[in-house]
Amino acid sequence: MVKYTSTQKELIEKVKQAFIRFDDGERQEGRGTARTWFVKGDNGKLYPAKHIWGLATGRKYFQTHSSSKNGVGATEGLSNIGFTIIPKSKKQVAKAIEDIAYALNDSSKNYNIGKLQDVRKTLKGLKRKASNVIFHNRTIFDEFAFHDGGRTELQFNIGFEQIDNKKTLRYGVAISLELGQSLHSIEDMLPNIKLYNDFLRSFPDAYGDMFMWRWLGDQRSVESYPTPIPENWIEKGAFIFLGKSIEVNAFDANKVLSDFDRLLPLYQYVESFGEDLVEHNLIHMPFAFKSGFSKKKNTTKANAKEKTLNVSLRHNELQYMLCGRLAKKFGASNVSDEVPNGVGGSIDVVVKHQKTYWFYEIKTHLTARACIREAFGQLLEYSKWPGTQSAQKLIIIAEAVLDVKANEYLKGIRKKYNIPIYYEQIKM
Repeated sequence: MVKYTSTQKELIEKVKQAFIRFDDGERQEGRGTARTWFVKGDNGKLYPAKHIWGLATGRKYFQTHSSSKNGVGATEGLSNIGFTIIPKSKKQVAKAIEDIAYALNDSSKNYNIGKLQDVRKTLKGLKRKASNVIFHNRTIFDEFAFHDGGRTELQFNIGFEQIDNKKTLRYGVAISLELGQSLHSIEDMLPNIKLYNDFLRSFPDAYGDMFMWRWLGDQRSVESYPTPIPENWIEKGAFIFLGKSIEVNAFDANKVLSDFDRLLPLYQYVESFGEDLVEHNLIHMPFAFKSGFSKKKNTTKANAKEKTLNVSLRHNELQYMLCGRLAKKFGASNVSDEVPNGVGGSIDVVVKHQKTYWFYEIKTHLTARACIREAFGQLLEYSKWPGTQSAQKLIIIAEAVLDVKANEYLKGIRKKYNIPIYYEQIKM
């Protein structure tokens, strides 16, 4: 048994405290993000040796290894008092969820998401913060991690997934309906889901570059564009995700944190029970017509049944078909899809007619009345809200037949209110 001096014993205790301080987000200036050498904690977890040695000794600048100029280095100092040092290559580091989580914690200082625990403390009236980091040791696991305190919240989440036999990294926000010690019934999460849906209805295109999917057991749904959560997705054991999926080697902490910042208003709205709507943090792109349209990638992966039953996939199929037909009729240079509307969303399809525009909104309901009810308000907002682009025509596109009463209704609106609202049926 190794005998340590009183000074060494004191240092051992400081190192153990450094593990706790590191988990709580404490860092010293001058540490950087180097994670080539790791020290094993009492809990079996690996910590960057440089950070731990710096916290334990209070030294701000030193080399990782020993040096005649700088004295004992981190690895030698920790090894001398009985701690296990483990080297990791950069490639190995990138494969560990804990390292990705730590990298995000380390880089979050200049992002709004870096203040997540302050936000939580304010929203929930907590006496103190859960910690000072996004991801804490207690919420980091082998294949995934969620933000500290997030088990029963709309949680910021990272995790590994296997897609087409490739290991990918997901990142975004999630709602977990897996029952456990913290969640006894999925009914406890229904208010979160309702508020999530309210937000997505108010800002349907705020996350147009992201996707939604669901895990149930070992079954992963087809990715779809962000929409309110379908009722049939809400069941015990479901894991509902909104975000992005990238190759593990493509991980970039700054890109992930930028997207987390964009998702923060959604989190604040949900967790404040709808009271904290930080709309100014959403990107409201001004109307800008740019010719061109494309087939959505999730549409190409879906089978015939999924394209029929999944509203988002059906919408995408109709959108691509409509763009093709309009391009033949008016010229491809005059057709564009997903055009920013200036109020946080996008217009399904826009056709340019010299200096004027026609706006098209696609709906997949079974009746013309239901399609009109939902699309009418959206088209009016796109064209008439202050700061938006006025349209010469507002056109509802749907598969449902325009019946006599629905036709009379639209005619009456055009005549009485001089609103250029029209309806066109499209057939697959």
